[in-house]
Amino acid sequence: LEGCKFNATLGRLNLSCNDVHTEVSQVLYTMLPKNGSLTDLDLSGNALDEPAARLVRAAVEVNSTLRKVDLRLNKAEADTVAAIDELVKRNELAYLRSLRRAQEGGAAGMGPPPPGTGVSRQESLRVGTAQGGS
Repeated sequence: LEGCKFNATLGRLNLSCNDVHTEVSQVLYTMLPKNGSLTDLDLSGNALDEPAARLVRAAVEVNSTLRKVDLRLNKAEADTVAAIDELVKRNELAYLRSLRRAQEGGAAGMGPPPPGTGVSRQESLRVGTAQGGS
């Protein structure tokens, strides 16, 4: 996991049921602000306590690409988990808005996805169509 601190292209990270503790949340706290491609973080089924969950929350606050964080079956307080969920929802809404703008800005309303989103043109078109776009 130490190598993840320097990885800026990681898209998904599954650490479920890995006996993750505060030390790992400190690595995530260092990594997440620098990673512009991670969309999915699974920390379910670990021993994350409230201080560790707060570190994860602080990292998610400055990471705009995370769209899913799974904290089920941990020891974090409900308020902290709810705050992380809200931050993730904010990221998801911003992502969907960027896809919509890209679609509206291109020829026939189908422009390319914004740079750095890691989304293919086909995926952006599928999302737009699923949401009622043309």
